[in-house]
Amino acid sequence: MPSRASRLFPREAIIPLATSLLALAAWEALVDSGLLRAAFFPAPTNIARTIFDLAVGGELWRHAGTTLARLMASFLMASVPGTALGLAMGWWMGMRTAADPLVRLLFPIPSIAFFPVVIFYLGLSEWGLLLTAAITPFLLIAVQSAAAVESLERTLLEAGRNYGASGRRLFLQVILPAALPRLFIGYRLALGVGFIVTVAVEMIAAKHGLGGFLWHSWQILRIEEMYVGLVLIGLLGILVTYGLEALASRLMPWQADMLRLKGQR
Repeated sequence: MPSRASRLFPREAIIPLATSLLALAAWEALVDSGLLRAAFFPAPTNIARTIFDLAVGGELWRHAGTTLARLMASFLMASVPGTALGLAMGWWMGMRTAADPLVRLLFPIPSIAFFPVVIFYLGLSEWGLLLTAAITPFLLIAVQSAAAVESLERTLLEAGRNYGASGRRLFLQVILPAALPRLFIGYRLALGVGFIVTVAVEMIAAKHGLGGFLWHSWQILRIEEMYVGLVLIGLLGILVTYGLEALASRLMPWQADMLRLKGQR
């Protein structure tokens, strides 16, 4: 039976934590020794102090909350229609024939490249920012959703039909659960891409949010605040990624059990 210490500090978390602490300690030592210029590479302790001051003043929460809200809104705008289109493309040949060429044409274009076009129609508005951040995740989810359905084994569908599943019941009880693992791979990739684009667009066209905060800090040479922005972007990325993994584990408990048996968790 695992000890209390092993439950509080699992082995999978100890190594990354120890590595991070060693890296921060080395950074601090290099700054103290003068090998790194503090003007451009502030010591981690100074960055931590700046984070505390911004958190107490409320500015940190305002920018982080704005970016998180934009990320969740753009991800919702991408995931719902993207999943619907992808599943339809994977299940119906006619839909795949009609939509696949357009998806393949747009997929290689980075989301940020659509920003000038979006500005023409929506201006420098919140909707324009959200739409720009949602385009590539939408296409990525559509492609992955179609692949998830196309990769289903024929024997699985035949078994479902033999047990009386057809139409909506076949889709909800057989196709969707079987496709979920690959769907969540697409969601995770799309969330990462959406986060990158959200921060990039904030740097270009937003005063609020972590991207805007980072860019403004660079413009006025508040270097410690610039590093605070980088740290918060990284931490927020970790938060949303692990949050999505936790949701996947809740929706697919059998998948987590299989990974444990394979020694991957």
